[in-house]
Amino acid sequence: MATRLFLEHGVDQVTVEQICEGADISRRSFFNYFESKAQLLSGPSASVVTPALLAEITELSAEKDLPFPAQVVELVGRAHIEVQKRRHASSIDPALSREIARRRAVLLRTSPELLYDRHRSLHEAKERLKKAIIANLTEHPANRSLRDLPLEQEAHLLVNMVTSTVWSAFALAHSSDSGIADAEAFTAATRALGTLHAGFDRLSFE
Repeated sequence: MATRLFLEHGVDQVTVEQICEGADISRRSFFNYFESKAQLLSGPSASVVTPALLAEITELSAEKDLPFPAQVVELVGRAHIEVQKRRHASSIDPALSREIARRRAVLLRTSPELLYDRHRSLHEAKERLKKAIIANLTEHPANRSLRDLPLEQEAHLLVNMVTSTVWSAFALAHSSDSGIADAEAFTAATRALGTLHAGFDRLSFE
């Protein structure tokens, strides 16, 4: 309902009171779930990076079967999948859920204010993730893959790898019939990225 109002009237023209009236809830109920209109539209990306997830990443130890970067991607991917599951499981109308996701994407593309808020939230989430990775690599140096680079640069590259994987999974989901970034979408994205990255270690731009 809120996304429909935003598309019809513009984000700035729709008030929290109008949203509450349309949804038949109180202002208090609204602010129990959302800090602002922007957060209502921002989606789950930033909220996935929870203190529990960061603590789990910080404590990851080296594994022979799965390198540390892949472990981080798996944890973040599974966190996104769980958020998507909860969001769509609570919906009595899956088709409407997909339509709301489509409306969010349109609004984020057409509203500079919302786009800025989304980028700010994502930047903050990425910084929290980078700190957790740095803490892990400091405590578990065996997890490092790029020892020729300063530790902070390695962490920065790993965060961007995680981000690109998540974006790729959502891109595949949005181009599919389901429109949901589920386990199948994340598996397909990681397999595709693994294939596309083949040979990157032999590239030179000098």
